[in-house]
Amino acid sequence: MTLPRLSNSPPTGSPEPVQTGVLVGGKTPEPQACVSFGLRALQIINKCQPIIERAAGDNADSQSMELLREIDELKRKYCGPVLLRAHSRHRRFSLTNDSKRLLKQWFNEHIEHPYPTQREKEALAKTASLSLKQINDWFTNYRKRHWEADLVDQQCDLADLH
Repeated sequence: MTLPRLSNSPPTGSPEPVQTGVLVGGKTPEPQACVSFGLRALQIINKCQPIIERAAGDNADSQSMELLREIDELKRKYCGPVLLRAHSRHRRFSLTNDSKRLLKQWFNEHIEHPYPTQREKEALAKTASLSLKQINDWFTNYRKRHWEADLVDQQCDLADLH
């Protein structure tokens, strides 16, 4: 069985250089689109590799072997830490319920002025097993999203008691 060639470049020798900043559809592609494209291409390569290996079997011809070598080279070159770092920058991690409960408790106890000191942040970070950046980000976001509503709710609760 002969495998179709995937490009017009010869199967041996150095591949043609890839141009960067090439216009696609009249505009330069966004960096995230390039990362997404690269990840999808690697997924396809990972699906194709076992098929090529099975098709080649014990009597693999030079074209199959060259294709498998190119796949290995691409995976070594592009599956490294640079691509993983680029992809991981955009991941979201949720805090655990226990961490959120601890932070909300502190927030509600200091509703009038929910700005922890540096020492309080460090203590919260240690207790909640979070980084200082996560603590800072959580307080910034929570104040923006909930502070006014929580303060009004608490004042309403106090008015109901009197």
